[in-house]
Amino acid sequence: MSNIVDFHSDTSFLPNGAGGNLADSCVFDAAGDLEAVGFWLKSKANKSQNTFVSYRKEAYRFLDWLRPHRLMFSQVKLNHVEAYFIWLREPDTQPLRTIKSTPRLTKLIGGSLSADAINHARTILGQLFTFLVDAGYLKTNVFKIASKLPVIEKNYQTRYLSLKAWAYLWSFITEQKFTTPEEYREVARTRWLFALLYHSGVRRENIVKGVMGDFVVRDDGWVLRIVGKGRKELFVTVSDALLRELVLYREHLGLSAIPGAADQ
Repeated sequence: MSNIVDFHSDTSFLPNGAGGNLADSCVFDAAGDLEAVGFWLKSKANKSQNTFVSYRKEAYRFLDWLRPHRLMFSQVKLNHVEAYFIWLREPDTQPLRTIKSTPRLTKLIGGSLSADAINHARTILGQLFTFLVDAGYLKTNVFKIASKLPVIEKNYQTRYLSLKAWAYLWSFITEQKFTTPEEYREVARTRWLFALLYHSGVRRENIVKGVMGDFVVRDDGWVLRIVGKGRKELFVTVSDALLRELVLYREHLGLSAIPGAADQ
């Protein structure tokens, strides 16, 4: 676990043995909060890489905030949690550490966080403390009673193309010219990917992990099988337009019109 817990070299301020919230018996041996976080992160290792990085960032950021306050998890009370949320909203000049083993994360906090981001941090830290309570490391989860920040509900989307913009883009894609077999395959692939993204609404991460065998026919028609967040199996209805594009793309590749269950 050294690759997880080598963030702080000095853990003497986080001994396992003080604080009113420390439980009597724990299912793992941890010398302090940092190692306890390591066990939690190890339990999340089967999550997606982005999820794992997000969890690690939130845990390390909270640990780093506790350091100058000389607090351990077992000493954290509701007023400390509320003070932490205020700090996330209005960061002061407290020195920030970098996570050396993760080049993607340059700072634990780069500026004021939105209410949505703070509530997200609250959720992740709540999961961390729930794990520590279930493991017998802590007695209670203070984040369960910490208040959520009010968020302005947005009833509009911003990350989408208007129908006019999509029509323009689709015309551009379908009218691409080619002169060589390689260009032909590239044009066909571009058309297929944009059709798949547009007509299915599936996240890019799921598109990357998918295979042709994920297209499945059922009594009510064709569906696309995906494994979503939390490794939950979901089925997306395949529209007639998407099915036509699927057949066209496979014919471009010289394959059978319809994929088989074992088609990779």
